[in-house]
Amino acid sequence: MTDRLTRIRIELQERNLDALLVSAPGEEELGAATRRYISGFTGSTGQVLVTRDRAIFAADFRYIEQAERECVPRGFEVFPALGARKEWFPKLIGEADLAGKRVGVSTRDLSYAGYLSMLDYLEPLPGPDRPEFVPAKGIIEKLRRQKDPEELALLQRAIHISDDAFERLETALTPEMTELEAAEVFAANVKAAGGEDISFPTIVAGGRGAPCHMRAPARSGWAPIGRWSSTWARATRGTAATSRARLSSVSRMRSSARFTASSSRPSRRRSQVSKPA
Repeated sequence: MTDRLTRIRIELQERNLDALLVSAPGEEELGAATRRYISGFTGSTGQVLVTRDRAIFAADFRYIEQAERECVPRGFEVFPALGARKEWFPKLIGEADLAGKRVGVSTRDLSYAGYLSMLDYLEPLPGPDRPEFVPAKGIIEKLRRQKDPEELALLQRAIHISDDAFERLETALTPEMTELEAAEVFAANVKAAGGEDISFPTIVAGGRGAPCHMRAPARSGWAPIGRWSSTWARATRGTAATSRARLSSVSRMRSSARFTASSSRPSRRRSQVSKPA
């Protein structure tokens, strides 16, 4: 059992909840970051259910082996979500012994349509066997305000990746390179340095187009300002990290583009698993 599960259960007890559910079946994209943070699962679908004494990861047939590899070491048991949602979801509720219990739902990871779908899946159950779904706002957000050693290590790793990717870009720049090409080179450098991907679209702007900084147009010539980022997370880790390196000064030259880089602290807003930091 991980410290994160322990802290979740403390919150459940304080809020008089019997369990916490992350995302509804079919809405896994909404809960991707939270799911990974809690369970360590790096796949694209699955439900996390944490009760007072159990942690269950519901995975369909494609991800059962992956869930066993990534979630079991973190204190989870894997529930095979086989068949239609209206078939396996009631079984999950019964398996977790949540009949008539109060189940908190992570509000940022569930839409109203998803909430209604869960009620529909449980409609065939007798009234006493249905749990009560209640909002559990801020449980995960509260946990993530305080970074644990694993997250801090991921943040530091992301900083190193961003620095390395930027330094490689510096050596590759030429006056003929377009802003879009520079952005693509940086993204490739992030992956070459061990990152999963950039955490947001890289912005490169120069010359008269510099004020229009929300995109990276394909223009030649350089007097750029840049915003760079990378996201990194190991396959068995439950969070991703973001770091940002900013260009502090540049000068336009005929034969070369010269850059001076400075590093800034990771943005707390992007500290989600990431697009986990």
